[in-house]
Amino acid sequence: MTSPQDDLPDQGPTGGERSRAQGRTRHKICWVTAIFVLAPVSARGFDISVGGNGGLAEEFNTNIFLTPNPHKEVWGQGFNANLNATASERHWQSRWDANFVNRWYLGNNDLDYANQLFSTKNSYSISERSILGLNANYNRDNTLSSLADNSVDVGYVFRRVPRTSRGISPNWMYSLTEKTRLSAQYSYQDTTYEKSADVAGRFVDSVSHSGVATVDHQYSERLSLRAIGVASTYEMAFQEGASSSPGLVYQNGIPIIGINRITTGGTGVIDTQSLSLGFTYVPTETIKIDFSGGGQFNQVSNPGATVSFEPMFNGGVPRTFNTSSHSSAFSEILSAEATKRFERGEFGFNYSKSLSPNLLGLLISSERYGFNGRYSWTQQLASNFRLAVTDTAASGSGTGSTTRFSQRSQFEIGSGITWTLTERASLSANYLYRQVEYPSSRREAEDHSIILRLQYNPDQIHF
Repeated sequence: MTSPQDDLPDQGPTGGERSRAQGRTRHKICWVTAIFVLAPVSARGFDISVGGNGGLAEEFNTNIFLTPNPHKEVWGQGFNANLNATASERHWQSRWDANFVNRWYLGNNDLDYANQLFSTKNSYSISERSILGLNANYNRDNTLSSLADNSVDVGYVFRRVPRTSRGISPNWMYSLTEKTRLSAQYSYQDTTYEKSADVAGRFVDSVSHSGVATVDHQYSERLSLRAIGVASTYEMAFQEGASSSPGLVYQNGIPIIGINRITTGGTGVIDTQSLSLGFTYVPTETIKIDFSGGGQFNQVSNPGATVSFEPMFNGGVPRTFNTSSHSSAFSEILSAEATKRFERGEFGFNYSKSLSPNLLGLLISSERYGFNGRYSWTQQLASNFRLAVTDTAASGSGTGSTTRFSQRSQFEIGSGITWTLTERASLSANYLYRQVEYPSSRREAEDHSIILRLQYNPDQIHF
């Protein structure tokens, strides 16, 4: 979808210090990735390929942000493009991807966006049993931002907010036996949002650290077992602010006139540790069942605000207190999926229950039921279908507006067709209906969308 630290000046780094520290970390990420990936290039015997794909898109939405407030229909046009390169030799493999997604909307430039997503995945075989890997990403994209509209009793105004995220993830896999495998992974990710006057304080810049350890065991030809342990820390830099107003308090029965000052901001932290057990079972060649379940321990700290009273007349004693909060809770996490394949298609059911931080700095619980399928009518014509119901809620404290934003129930149903024009070109049309309910406001919103895409996939070039 928070365990903030105290934000007083003598506790923790300042905003400038945090920015400089994150800047040094980003430079280290670039150097480590470059050394790991480019060092083997001097070797010989490489298989190298370069490729990509691209396409045009046309879309129509009746309520693109699913807002219960008055809204307009929008038309958008744009293109998607992917460039990729792979290199491999006996011990080393590397893949680089660059994705570009651009949209322009008629009559509303505020909706336009140009996403740039870059990633690389690399692995090196130390021995027959051990593989070392390093993945990294650099993304400049956008998300929907939420604003509480104070001019209405209940309701939200939505807009796009550009953001930048960077990440690096070293990993290691070791085969204990022919049937048992151990893997470990560390991930670093930082995200910053483009701040403006009307969204300041709503979205929090964040830095996350997570470690994952997994043990997989092939129990039989049809059954595999696994155990997964995860520990993560999610740090959030809340918007700093200050306000003051005249105040009157009584001390020892005497009215004291003074100034009330409120200072907000600081660093919040969400710590989670989870352990889950699962299995994958293939009873037949066309049926696959996947399940995992476990528990997650959550610790949330919120910096709150520092409130002080400074007497001006009649003497009096200055007072200061902090509204920071700390909480902990245990929750269950579940994931289940069943898939049935046919000669011309497949259908599947999936369910998940999870908790994770969201862009507002809240720990969000999510429960989702989904059904999807696809079917090929001919070699040229294929169709798809999906249905999903999702309930989300804030699992922790937050401001009234952010909590209402996070509590919602969403239903969606959609279908589409894809026509293969040639071996390299295809045309697709997809329809999606979405409905969202805000329980606290007893309001709902719905959206009808149609997306047309023309896609071209050229041949890979091999060296």
